[in-house]
Amino acid sequence: MSRSTSGRLQTVFDQLRINNKKALVPYVTAGYPNLEILPDILHALVKGGADAIEIGVPFSDPMADGPVIQKASEHALAGGTTLIKIFAQLKIFRASSPNVPIILMSYLNPIERMGLDVFATYMKDVDLDGVLVVDLPPEESDSLRNQLPNTVSVIHLAAPTTSVKRLERIINSSSGYLYYVSIRGVTGAASANVQDLSAEIDRMQPLLKGLPVLIGFGIKTPQQAVETARICNGVIIGSALIEHITHLTSTSDSLAEGVKNWMHSFRKIMDETF
Repeated sequence: MSRSTSGRLQTVFDQLRINNKKALVPYVTAGYPNLEILPDILHALVKGGADAIEIGVPFSDPMADGPVIQKASEHALAGGTTLIKIFAQLKIFRASSPNVPIILMSYLNPIERMGLDVFATYMKDVDLDGVLVVDLPPEESDSLRNQLPNTVSVIHLAAPTTSVKRLERIINSSSGYLYYVSIRGVTGAASANVQDLSAEIDRMQPLLKGLPVLIGFGIKTPQQAVETARICNGVIIGSALIEHITHLTSTSDSLAEGVKNWMHSFRKIMDETF
């Protein structure tokens, strides 16, 4: 079961396509370096040129995440970050940024602990645009999907190891966009090989039926973002941003200003290229 992309995500992808641009989507771990600063970080990312933002829900056993995001998650959990508190901060952000697509990226455990119905109520109340549950396969996603408003996209992951048959099932269960994992391994572990990726993206084209593809994992520099974006609809940048936030917290520089400038360095080269 799938649903069509709608709302803010559809608007963003439509506008990017009209302008021949590529999506720039940063990922941040909620609660790192602290939860109260999350709205400021999100505003800074938008000012720097982000088209949408993925918000990571910290979890104690983040099996798909590399050491950078693992450490950020541990820090956030130690600081008392919970899913309910994340929703509260996102509601603050949404009140002053009504047009920015926000996607929640989580493992299943925090959602199940809250309860699917309660989670769905919060997603609607905060007016979020999508959810990606890392360890929820498409075959088991209907219970969550059926609880969510139709405006909330359910996003799935695919990887170079995904078979064509499996890929078709994932795409048919996806909306919003397909998150394509560029490397074999965890986040931040290596850099993507664009030549290999290009062949993989070509392989899946007949199955996509217009579903945008964003590539993440292993994109660390503006130049890598540009080279990767050439073969898809946009890029997702996580570990490199978390590393930059870590660097900023160790200096006297403004965190928000530093995040904005860092994001702009990616936006600038992408806009100059496409």
